[in-house]
Amino acid sequence: MLRITVELVPHGIESKKKHIGTAKIVNDNTGSLEVGNYWMTLSKFDDPNAVWKKATYKGFKRLKKGPWDLLYLLLKEAVGKRNKESKK
Repeated sequence: MLRITVELVPHGIESKKKHIGTAKIVNDNTGSLEVGNYWMTLSKFDDPNAVWKKATYKGFKRLKKGPWDLLYLLLKEAVGKRNKESKK
């Protein structure tokens, strides 16, 4: 399992940090050495175990891509493209 925790640390003061989200990524064990299949849960705010969104991604080429690629692809599945690009 990969766990990505997002914390808000006001002005870099650790004692004031606040959990604002967690992503848990799990290999579903149906892939191969080269290609993995994964599911993810997202939480937000105070409870890292309260599921906000879920996503799955099948066919991840794990020998060619890394954990940030996997996180990106699962986030894209879970929340889609949310930020509009400005037209300049």
